[in-house]
Amino acid sequence: MPVDLCARTKGMQSSPDYSRKHAQSKSPSFSPNRRFFVPDLSPLDRPLLKSATMAGRVWWTMLAEILGENDEVDLSAESLQHFCRKYKIAILNAVQYPLDPKVAKRFPEADPVSNLGFQKATGPYSFKKQRPNECVQTCIQSLAARVRHSSLAGAKVYCLGNDAQWFLGHALGPYPEDFQRFVDKIPHPSAWWRQGGYFGRVAHEKLSQIFAS
Repeated sequence: MPVDLCARTKGMQSSPDYSRKHAQSKSPSFSPNRRFFVPDLSPLDRPLLKSATMAGRVWWTMLAEILGENDEVDLSAESLQHFCRKYKIAILNAVQYPLDPKVAKRFPEADPVSNLGFQKATGPYSFKKQRPNECVQTCIQSLAARVRHSSLAGAKVYCLGNDAQWFLGHALGPYPEDFQRFVDKIPHPSAWWRQGGYFGRVAHEKLSQIFAS
């Protein structure tokens, strides 16, 4: 997601508890941007994520807290668009379709192999093994075109999770001048509860630094 960050002098709060217990209780026209994040899609990546909105909810809740928004996060499209315009945030998915095969258990029509020809799980259909195939290359080229769009010129890139980093690396690999825009990887929200909330605290610290600069 591209994020154009205004200078913020307000002090950041201490990192909250992003353990499993806490997570269960809480759940384009773009202006030129300096930074953006590229999240991957794995809405049912952990047993914790009982709906496709859980990872999104904890992500938006953390962003809202860091940016000083006190109201409960509204996940409606209209509200999120307003939030993004206010803070000049634009969200990009590394692949415009869920990659986790667990999605098909609840939504059979969304099976990634049937729709994309690859998935994120290990095995013969893993996107890493399918990299030479046209389907994977098409997604890589699509991401490259979106990341290199003129509206995002000069934006620094932060990935959410390992899958997004993999796709971004291949998307920008042929463009050294743009590859330099990649700054860091932030743990994906689906993993924030792991190790007693450790990855959530790491994400909070990194995002706080980004938005404070």
